Parts: sequence; structure tokens; C-alpha cells
Amino acid sequence: MTELSHTDDATTLLQKLTQAQSEVENLTTSLISKGNELNKVIGEYHEIKATSLILKDKELNKVNGEYHEIKAKIKAVKERINTLKILIRAEGSHL
Repeated sequence: MTELSHTDDATTLLQKLTQAQSEVENLTTSLISKGNELNKVIGEYHEIKATSLILKDKELNKVNGEYHEIKAKIKAVKERINTLKILIRAEGSHL
């Protein structure tokens, strides 16, 4: 970066202007390159995130299904217990 001085003549000021403009062009090129890299990384991030979510979704669905299956089995066994209790009471009243 070129420093400005109040003692610079017109030729020196024009040289400094040209250098500053060139620096802006170089920085703009770097910015565009870095922006492209950033967009690429963001895209990869979202792709990984989406893949991870899909895998977690599958895992969630599997575990949720297993949970409800166990819950249904418990309900069925409790119904069988109630039926057995009714049958035992009925048998007891016939004794």
C-alpha cells in the first residue's frame, strides 16, 4: 500500500493512483477467487449436512418403529393378562 504525502507532485500522485487502482484490481481478483472457494465449501457443507440428515432420518424412523413395536407387544401382553385374570376369576367362581 502506497502512503500519501502532501509534498507529492502530480506525477508521483498519478503513479500512486495507478498503483492503488492496480492493488484494487488484484484484491478484487483475490476476492472473486476466495468467493468461488467459499461457495464451493458451502455447497459441500450443505451436501454433507443433507446426507447426514438423511442417515439420521433413517435411524430415527428405524428406532421409532422398533419403539412402537415394543409398545404394541406390551399392550398385547397386558390384554392377554387381563383375559387370563377374567378366565381365572370365572374358573374360581365355578369351584
